[in-house]
Parts: sequence; C-alpha cells; structure tokens
Amino acid sequence: MDMPEVINRPQQELLIAERLKAQWSTLVKSAGGKLSLLDSEFSKMVREYQSGGRVYHNLFHIGKVDEVLNRYRHLARNFVALKFAGDGHDVIYIPGSKTNEEDSASHIRGVMTKLGMPASIVTETERIILITKDHKTTDDDIDGKLMIDADFVIFASPEVEYDAYARGIWQEYVDSGKVSKDAFREGREKLVRNWLKRDRLFLIDEIQKESGFLARKNLERELILLTS
Repeated sequence: MDMPEVINRPQQELLIAERLKAQWSTLVKSAGGKLSLLDSEFSKMVREYQSGGRVYHNLFHIGKVDEVLNRYRHLARNFVALKFAGDGHDVIYIPGSKTNEEDSASHIRGVMTKLGMPASIVTETERIILITKDHKTTDDDIDGKLMIDADFVIFASPEVEYDAYARGIWQEYVDSGKVSKDAFREGREKLVRNWLKRDRLFLIDEIQKESGFLARKNLERELILLTS
C-alpha cells in the first residue's frame, strides 16, 4: 500500500500562496484592474507574511481566513474588498505595535492602487482591515462582521490546532522578547475573559451556530491553563 504524501510547511505555504494568487487574478479582472504588476505585488505580500519569525500571523492564518470568507461569500456585499482585506489585514505585524492595522491598511492600499483597483473598493478594503484593530462594528455591517468572525475562527479549531495557535501567539510575543511572560499572561488572560463574557463569540448567525460551542470550550480550557 502506498503511504500518503506528507506535505511539509514550505509546500503548504506554496499551496496557500498559489490559491490566493489565483483568486487575486480573478478579483482584479472582475474589478477592471491591471494584472501587469500582480506577480510582483503579490510576492511582496507573501514575503511580509514569511518575515519576522511569525509563528501564527502568517500565511497559514491567512489561508484559514480565506477559507471562511469564501465559504460565506454568499453573504458578502462587497466580496472583492472583503477578500483583499482578509488577505492583507496582518501583512504588517509587529508584536506589541499599536499601528499594525493602520500599517497593513496602508500597505494594501498601495498594492491595490498599483493594480488599478477602483478607489471605492480600495477605501472599503482599508475600512474592513481597520475593523480588526478592535474587532467591533455595527450590526448592519455584514462584511465587517464576516471579517471579524474569520479572524477569530481559529477559536473553533480542534484542540491540537487551537493549542498550536495559543503556543504561536506566546512565541511571537514572549519567545521573541517583545513582551515579558507576566505581561503576556496578564494581557492574554484579560482578553480571554472578555471573550468569554460575550453571549456569543461569532457575529454571523451561521458561524455562531456551527462554531460557537467549540470556540467557547477552547477558550475556557486556555483560561484554566493561563491561571494555573
């Protein structure tokens, strides 16, 4: 019997990048943009996601966000803007920085402008990225709610995957020397407690019904570990 092929990390990143790039090509065409600079601009974004010792905020995270946004694209009002926001919302990420979202929005604005994307779509992409700073929006902002839920869908992962996510956040902040262990534990515990105080963890009804229970279970488990 043939053994199943094991796909290593570089191969996985390549597959994610190829999938995202194919989508960019389709979206740029649909919006009347130019494809001549797509290869170079997309490659720059990929290099950013592969830089700086990222353990969680990398292409794997963006790949997960992409899966959610495509799964629920039937709910989106401006899928082109939403998709570029999903792909680019963490392109600039420095643990402890207070301007990651603004810097990422600025980076993607430059990319989309070079690709000749309509100004209205560029502006909406920036708006959606900036929502990920506080993860709050109005009840009628469907695309903003989809972005927030996609960013948090890791909460509803199987235990092994969730634990890898939690370790990744720790490594990005503590092991990198950006934040002390005590400061990280205090800040992370506060975040987890605040998430658990919510009546629901996801804003889109379909996502809450499918993922809310498991997400809460994982967060409760992490809180026990943080306080033990």
